[in-house]
Amino acid sequence: MTTKEFTTMMMNHDGRSFDLKTCQDQIVKPNPLMAMCWGAHDWAGVKDKVLLFKVRAAHFFGVVSVTLNWDDTYIVRFFKPNQEERTIHEVKDCQLDNIYCDMLASEIDRLIETEGHPSLH
Repeated sequence: MTTKEFTTMMMNHDGRSFDLKTCQDQIVKPNPLMAMCWGAHDWAGVKDKVLLFKVRAAHFFGVVSVTLNWDDTYIVRFFKPNQEERTIHEVKDCQLDNIYCDMLASEIDRLIETEGHPSLH
């Protein structure tokens, strides 16, 4: 999808509203060095329903999105940009579902920094 289509998709997300700053703190505060190792930057919220940030980790370079389910668990999705084509695509088989707040940082770290996943390379 184009970056414009990506932006529209995020703007039209119809999930549950949540406090994006609290979510960011749940990711960063347990181990601030972890987020530094990911190169986490450009944190942004979309209509209090999507938290986005960019990473430059050992196994993934792209955008991470975090949304909240109605059962108080998070969904974490990973998007890889293609700068030459000005597109971005979701790495669908790496989506993390049913993630509790105390698991956010460690589960993201597992995929993008420590273990990796074949689809993220």
